[in-house]
Amino acid sequence: NKESSDWGDAPSPYPTTRAQTGASHGVLAGLRIGAAWDAELDGTNSTSADGDDLNNSIDDEDGVTILSPIVRGDSQNSLRINVTNTTGSGAYLQGWIDFNGNGSWGDTGEQIITNLLVNAGDNIVNFTTPSNAVSQTAARFRLSQSAGLGPTGRAVSGEVEDYIFNIVDGPRRNLQDDSFQVVRNSVSNQLNVLSNDFIPPGD
Repeated sequence: NKESSDWGDAPSPYPTTRAQTGASHGVLAGLRIGAAWDAELDGTNSTSADGDDLNNSIDDEDGVTILSPIVRGDSQNSLRINVTNTTGSGAYLQGWIDFNGNGSWGDTGEQIITNLLVNAGDNIVNFTTPSNAVSQTAARFRLSQSAGLGPTGRAVSGEVEDYIFNIVDGPRRNLQDDSFQVVRNSVSNQLNVLSNDFIPPGD
């Protein structure tokens, strides 16, 4: 029903709302991306892909982490996808990044994850970014017990999470490079930083 559905919150013109046939997922205890799951009456187009967080005060975009800067022309860009699955059944992950920034996830090469049978816990995904990718764009990830989901439409279980990602020029940046910034709608895409990633003052 309307009160027990998780919806996306990607910016316009991405298909997000009920009228746009946006992605939605019914509740199934124990199946979600990350740890949190929230329910909305409808999807919300929001510039920073944080619309449902603002409506519900629950940050449910907590399952996808950028492991390194997303670099144009690189075939080893990496994400960590954390999955909660205590259902006893398998679950499939789909993921899209709108590399050309045209407001659609339907172009060739933009589905970076297809029917990945995920494990509970962390799953590492490598993907290739085109050399002509835009500098900032939207991504969508969907988890369900059903394989073959597209970026829109209803699923009876699981979760949808939308994100805004930055894409940079190569060579690969490191954590000491001030030009590497992650645009996020939650704390989940902050990077784990070791003490030796910092240069002491005066060095």
